[in-house]
Amino acid sequence: MLKVLLVTGKLAEKSVHESVKRSEVDYEIKTLPFDVASLIPIKNIIKQLEKEDLRGRGFDLILVPGLIKGDTKEIGEKLGLPVFKGPKLSTDLGEILNLFKQGKIKFSTVTPACEILHLKRKEEASSELYEIKKLEKELLNKEKAFVIGGKVVIDQRLPFKVAAEIVDAPLLSKEELIRKVKHYLNSGSHIIDIGMVSGMEKPEKVKELINFLRKVCNAPLSIDTVSSKEIKAAVEEGIDLVVSLEGGNIEEVASYLGETPAVIIPYNYKKGIFPVEINEKIEVMEENIEKAREEGVKNFLCDLILNPVNMPNLTDSLITFKTFHRKHPEKMLFCGVGNITETIDADSIGVNAILAAIMNELSINLVLTTEQSNKCKGAVKELIKASKMIYISRKRGTFPKDLAINLLFFKEKRSKELLYNPAIENEVKVVKAEKQYKTPIDPKGFFKINVDRERREIVLQHYSFRNREKPDVIIRGEKSVDVYMEAIKRGLVTLLPHAAYLGKELNKAEIALKTGRSYLQDYDLF
Repeated sequence: MLKVLLVTGKLAEKSVHESVKRSEVDYEIKTLPFDVASLIPIKNIIKQLEKEDLRGRGFDLILVPGLIKGDTKEIGEKLGLPVFKGPKLSTDLGEILNLFKQGKIKFSTVTPACEILHLKRKEEASSELYEIKKLEKELLNKEKAFVIGGKVVIDQRLPFKVAAEIVDAPLLSKEELIRKVKHYLNSGSHIIDIGMVSGMEKPEKVKELINFLRKVCNAPLSIDTVSSKEIKAAVEEGIDLVVSLEGGNIEEVASYLGETPAVIIPYNYKKGIFPVEINEKIEVMEENIEKAREEGVKNFLCDLILNPVNMPNLTDSLITFKTFHRKHPEKMLFCGVGNITETIDADSIGVNAILAAIMNELSINLVLTTEQSNKCKGAVKELIKASKMIYISRKRGTFPKDLAINLLFFKEKRSKELLYNPAIENEVKVVKAEKQYKTPIDPKGFFKINVDRERREIVLQHYSFRNREKPDVIIRGEKSVDVYMEAIKRGLVTLLPHAAYLGKELNKAEIALKTGRSYLQDYDLF
């Protein structure tokens, strides 16, 4: 069995033991007389370990803290054993050692083991994502490939694509449209979907929207409406995808649809047919497909409609998709997941990760989502990242984890905390902090803090007591430390309690920018 000597400092000793005690290697821990492991100089490691009879104790290698300065080759030459850098965090030791034993990672005398592992996983993921791009390029040149707008390839061998809907687009100003399109494109959206207003036919607005969006958007455009007039206007303006065709509008729009791809749904608005039961929904979908083909519709995707939870039944709608795909495996599938994310009070990150896995298992080719509510901000980016994560794991035949692509945001796979030893409290005075010290008034003035979402910056305004209406200076920055250090440099803070308060509030603002939480000065984030 592999035997390793783990070198650490006093503060991390307990964490090192907790991390490696369940590992698959034989180990010993050597705690050096230093509190912080990362601050131990190489010469001191050599000095301490030269006192030990290491060669006679069967060690295969020595791991020192990943954050120590210098090249550990010097230590190895002095001790006659291979000495490498472990991970930066002691809590990662167990996993790192197991991977080393399994031959899945190599150690370095210069680079921390965790960085080597992350780089290895990132390179593997990048290689597989490169293969996707390569396949897409090949398919773009094939006649029978399903291509939307000359750019977006739909294929069962590729991760699903994501269309981002601009909800109620006709009601938005040009500035709002530009802002949404820019955000969706920066998030990686493959298609921009123009969501029309239900019950408000505006074919003339359709043409205006398409012409305007073509100037600010280089991605394919889709139109989201069942209005025949709006669909006709969109096709005349060269729309790239029509969402949706149903039993009541197929005959009206098919004659001018031509080569434009469309999404077919299992409804008939004119006859009031909106099936819920699984077999009935599939039957109506098949009827609509047959009608579309008879009318000359050539390129289409099928949307069996994903139901919100309890409205009437999410599970049945998933079974409908699965049953239809088994019956018609050659058909391309479309699914709108905003029905789920917008109608459940849960963080969209986890919801979208599960939805991406479900979309993959249902063989969905194109997913439509929205970011209409505040809780769904970032949904496009989340789905696209999740699609890559699920695709790679499916290709490897593994769980979607440890891929260097993840949707971990608030929670961590492993805790990084150093274990606290309460025994130290027997040796020193312990003081219970009083609740809510009132911050004294700083003679230099006071601050107002805001966040600028558009520029992703913290905005710090300083006011003097001579003029409470207009700030005498405004400091902007992405990081709280940059902002408060600038304030200190300018002499805007003279009292320690006020400096502590400022640091606390600016850090809250930075977290609010990262997480999307609302920032209100003097109020808790969570």
